[in-house]
Amino acid sequence: MKRFFLFTALAAALLTGCNSNEKEPSQNEPRIIFDIQGNLTVNAEGGQNSVKYRIDNPVEGGKVDAVSQQTWAGDFTCTDSVITFNVEPNTASGNRSSIITVTYTYSGDMTVQNTLNLIQRGIKVYDHDFEASTFTGTYENVDDQYHMFTVILSDPYNADGTARPGSSYYTFYLYTKAPENLADPVLYSGTYSVGQEGDTSPMIISSTSSVIAFDDNGETSLDAKFIDGTMIVSQNGSDFSFDADLTDENGDTHHVVYEGPVSFVTIKDGMQILYQDIDLKAKTATPQCLTVSTMNVMEAYLHLTDMTASGSQLTGPGSVLRVHSYMPFDRTGGIAAGTYTIKEPTPNTNNQGCLLAGYISEKDNKPYGTFLQYIDARGYVYVGIITEGTMKVTANGSSYSIECNFTTAEGQTIKGTYSGQLATWVDDDRLMKAYSTLSGNRIIQMPDPESNEYFDLRADYHGFRYNTEGAYWMVYIMSQTPNYGLQIELVSNTSSISEGIATGTYKAALGFPSPGEYLTGTLDYWGSFIGTNFLENHDGTGFNSYAPAVSGDLNITNNGNNNYTISFDFLDDKGNTWRYEGEWTGTLPVSDKSQPNT
Repeated sequence: MKRFFLFTALAAALLTGCNSNEKEPSQNEPRIIFDIQGNLTVNAEGGQNSVKYRIDNPVEGGKVDAVSQQTWAGDFTCTDSVITFNVEPNTASGNRSSIITVTYTYSGDMTVQNTLNLIQRGIKVYDHDFEASTFTGTYENVDDQYHMFTVILSDPYNADGTARPGSSYYTFYLYTKAPENLADPVLYSGTYSVGQEGDTSPMIISSTSSVIAFDDNGETSLDAKFIDGTMIVSQNGSDFSFDADLTDENGDTHHVVYEGPVSFVTIKDGMQILYQDIDLKAKTATPQCLTVSTMNVMEAYLHLTDMTASGSQLTGPGSVLRVHSYMPFDRTGGIAAGTYTIKEPTPNTNNQGCLLAGYISEKDNKPYGTFLQYIDARGYVYVGIITEGTMKVTANGSSYSIECNFTTAEGQTIKGTYSGQLATWVDDDRLMKAYSTLSGNRIIQMPDPESNEYFDLRADYHGFRYNTEGAYWMVYIMSQTPNYGLQIELVSNTSSISEGIATGTYKAALGFPSPGEYLTGTLDYWGSFIGTNFLENHDGTGFNSYAPAVSGDLNITNNGNNNYTISFDFLDDKGNTWRYEGEWTGTLPVSDKSQPNT
């Protein structure tokens, strides 16, 4: 394996001239000057080496040659400024030396010489001599206080990332100054030394660096920290070489080498941070209800992934986008159509169309809110914390089209698209079935509005509860005889309580209602009726028969002075129709239920 070496300058020892009996050269004669003073020291492994020099007072046509006193150094090549040569490996334990004589010939047969003392170290016998085949690296900026590269030089791992029997794993924590490119950090070349406990100075190997080795039975045979030594790091193009000479806490010596490609994963807040754009073409989309407020607003994750699940595990490479949204609770697992935007949720509101930005929890150091996880082919997980962007949801019956355009805290672009059916809730116990008790179609007749047969007859104004341009109203028309009635929730294209409910034909809302739409009937998270429902047989504690309005038309005419004409033709969640025969006309007492920030 090719090696790279550093040359160390020691005590000064220059010899000049080719004959001690000759006179001193004149001031204008050529002279050979080496770039180093003292001995030229090379490692026991040998290989190609070089030394720089210059010629003072050169003469046109001059030529440089070099020879070694000992045959184990040879193959000299001299250029205008560098002398290169090869050194054979030294297999003995002691050092050996040779004199290199450099001759400059000029003006025919005139010469000057200089010599260099070459020392080759003897081979060192280590308790543990290890050549790594596998490199693993991370970079972390720790609280802006210091920069740390983690380098693991080891034998290969098992497919599941665990250590193999009969293998060794060396872990080094190397402190440096800030990398030039934080998005693609590169380890600095040079010599790193084992430091004292707590020393995070640049070019220090942390005293917590260690080795762990396993015998053929998988039992730990060595587990020790390093107390002394150095590691030489060199870069050659895209490859790096590591050469470590270390002593552990047990007094054992270690020689660890690696040469080959390296890559570093950036760690932030204990996680590997995503530094690439992602264009996710999702195979599945799964909603997951997190919680439901008293306004029946559901906080839910929408999971988009292009990976195939095996049980609860996702196998990379691929991505999973987790979008934390605020939408109406849908007991059938649906999601509300519309455009959702990353913004700060406001307390005491329904936060329609809001997406919660991603963040790292201080409690458990995990990502929450809206974020993406990318799993590469090795199984490494990278996290992109999303701080800006939108999600657009389009519904066509039970089929959905979802388009996400996001930006992470590091400025990476995250796109995600999905078309098709939604998978069921992750929490299956929250998935409810159709709840209509109707066994067939139903025609409703109501008593004379001027009679005393109504136990609940009113229209409650709730202001701009759904953050639309229109006002939110709840209408109750409940009779004593017959014991049934109507609950309606709608958004009117009006802006004040004095205007009342606008005349028009109201359509079923697919999510949060817009002006001119009614909320479809459903049960909320606690099983109470919300939206538009037919309710029957009240026994003093609740209704025993009921049917939601999931589609159909609601016709309202505002006659003025809170008097309305109402008719409807609805479809329930089992396919039954329930409608009013003719029109109902009457006065609805109005109550102001609006509240600030609702």
